[in-house]
Amino acid sequence: MVARNYQEVDANILYPRVDMAGEKSGITGMEFPILNYLMFLCDEAFGFTHWYGRLINLIFSTLGVWFFFLIVRRFFDAKIALYAMLLLSCSLWFLFSRKSMPDTFAVSLLLGALWMAVMFLSERNRFVLKDAAWLALFVLLLLAGLLSKIPAGAVIAPIVLLLFIRNVPLWRKLLMVALFMVCLIPVYWWYYIWSPRLTADFGFTHFFMGNDMAFGLKSIVQNPAGLARQFYFISMRVTGFVAFLVGLFFMIKSGNRRLIWVVVLSFLAFSVVIIMGGNTFIRHSYYMIPVVSGYRLNSFS
Repeated sequence: MVARNYQEVDANILYPRVDMAGEKSGITGMEFPILNYLMFLCDEAFGFTHWYGRLINLIFSTLGVWFFFLIVRRFFDAKIALYAMLLLSCSLWFLFSRKSMPDTFAVSLLLGALWMAVMFLSERNRFVLKDAAWLALFVLLLLAGLLSKIPAGAVIAPIVLLLFIRNVPLWRKLLMVALFMVCLIPVYWWYYIWSPRLTADFGFTHFFMGNDMAFGLKSIVQNPAGLARQFYFISMRVTGFVAFLVGLFFMIKSGNRRLIWVVVLSFLAFSVVIIMGGNTFIRHSYYMIPVVSGYRLNSFS
């Protein structure tokens, strides 16, 4: 409906509209509508139909799985990367990669950003045109991913580990960190300034911006069974969760520090999403998308 309203009412991307606001305009705060706008562009070119969003998301989600494979292969090995990729493809990821929703779309963009960061930090020579390309793609994918779905940012947490790669010039690391921080500015503006302003000015609340941390934590503590169900059943079913636990055991036993840090950083980042979501996190399965990729890697480690 947001894409259709761009076509029928106003194509200004800064003013997304929904259809449930009664006599009001329907303009409201929400995720930055990149996926919706891509659908609108397809509508403009080929006429309106509902499945454009599904196809666009499926294309980007497939690329996301490929980026996931490339990252795992780079730091572990091809066999682990292949098994992890196949398991990811058959998980909750498959369900949401064919929906007109920005969850796997955003995570895929961020996996792409992570891969671009890896490629930039892999270079040892002076700054050349190829470096500019890696950085431009890093900024584009990072910004688009965070704007599309801010909880998806949990998947980018292991980027911290790239800063500890030896033999990488300090200036490369500092440049990447600086660009990362710059990307946070428009994300903050959209979610914490502009989106609340749209909600206030046009009088319709549609988008969930998260709970107070204390309230969210209280909600989680009061429903531990619901939280556990998100992990052992919703995201990967029981067999997938058992595979994850077995992988976790062998990860700790082998002392694989690289993988341990990936899991720890991802878990800490995702804990913020869980606490801010509270009961809303427990009720919606799509919140588990960012963490599923980490589980799939660990299950076959």
